[in-house]
Amino acid sequence: MERKVLLVAVLVLLIGISVGITLTTLLLGQSNGEEVFQQLTDYEHTVKTKFVAVDQKGGGVVADLITEVRGGHGLVLVNINNLLADISTQYSARVAASVASNFTKIDVSTLDIIYNLQSDAGVVAGQSAGSIMAVSAIAALQNQTLRDDVIITGSINPTGELVDAGGLRAKAAAAKKGNARLLLVPEGSGSQMINLTRTEDCGFYQGKEYCIIDYPGELVSIGEEFGIEVVEVETVAEAMRYFL
Repeated sequence: MERKVLLVAVLVLLIGISVGITLTTLLLGQSNGEEVFQQLTDYEHTVKTKFVAVDQKGGGVVADLITEVRGGHGLVLVNINNLLADISTQYSARVAASVASNFTKIDVSTLDIIYNLQSDAGVVAGQSAGSIMAVSAIAALQNQTLRDDVIITGSINPTGELVDAGGLRAKAAAAKKGNARLLLVPEGSGSQMINLTRTEDCGFYQGKEYCIIDYPGELVSIGEEFGIEVVEVETVAEAMRYFL
């Protein structure tokens, strides 16, 4: 009888030590700033949204982006009309996948993320699709659906900040034509200079003529010019509030 009591006591002690070690490890991990990433198993979700691009003639086009997340080996693939993407677009896709993983706290090393860009632009190059890739990957990882009247454009850095976007006037016109209600752009790019004209302001100094050449223009809101609401956002996290 005493032996059974002793065995039970030892078993309880071992369980207590094990639980204590586990809790200590978790608490130390949290105190050291380590983040715990969730792992998804047997997961599959597809998100469809739109993005804007610029064709070879400088015109804006609206195209479809279909983002698939499924069990795999951590691959990030880009498919443009069944053709291989250029190196900058592939880089943007990898940055977007990393940003989505950090935002959702989901480990993507056991998942494959496939971006299917269906565009009539002929060539899709550059990094401006990075922001919509990140947004769509976040939605796919969280089993969410994105609003179909919001479009975003801009390249992103690894911390999820929107840093640049080109061809915004053409993209705004295309977004409006594509029935978008809202266009999200990087901070500071919602207005652009147009109607640039060359001017000279000349004067004489010690018998010599000096001229200051300038190209003043008109600062115009892109949204007002094309009749679409344009909102500047700093990060992908901020953009998500408009898409959900």
